[in-house]
Amino acid sequence: GKARVVNVSSNGAYGAGSVGIYFNAMTDTPQRKAKGVGLYGISKYGNVVFSNELAKRYGDRGIVSTALHPGSIETNLARYWPSPVMRVVKFLLLYPVEYGALTPLWAGTSAETKDFNGKWLVPWARVGNMGPSKDPRIGEKLWDWIEEQRKGHY
Repeated sequence: GKARVVNVSSNGAYGAGSVGIYFNAMTDTPQRKAKGVGLYGISKYGNVVFSNELAKRYGDRGIVSTALHPGSIETNLARYWPSPVMRVVKFLLLYPVEYGALTPLWAGTSAETKDFNGKWLVPWARVGNMGPSKDPRIGEKLWDWIEEQRKGHY
C-alpha cells in the first residue's frame, strides 16, 4: 500500500517561488520583523517545497506527498476585514468553510490520487501548476534547514 501526506498550503505560495525562502527570517530575528506579512506567502511556498522534497526523497518507499490550495475560504481571518468594500469582496470571493475540506479529502482518500506524488492540487479537486522555483536546490536547502532546527528537539 501507499501512505499519503497532504500538505495544506495556499495560493499565497504563488509568486514566492521567484523570491525564494528567507531562512534568516524563519526564526525570531530582525529580518523576520522586516518581512512582515510577506512571510505568509513564503511560509506557504515552504509548505509546497517541503511537500515536493518529501515526494522526491520517499516516493519510492510508498509515500505519496501532495501540496494543495484548499480554496479561498471564509475563515476567521476575514473577520479583520473592516471596510464595507472588503465585506462585499468577502461575500463575492470566499466560499463557505466546508468547501475547504474537498481538495484535502480528495488528495488523501481518492483512488484517483494514489499516484499524485509531488503534485500541486487546487480547488476543487484538480491538479494545478505551481510553476518553477528560481532555485532548483531549494528543497534540499529547506530539508537541511529543518533538520538543523529540530536538533535537540527529537
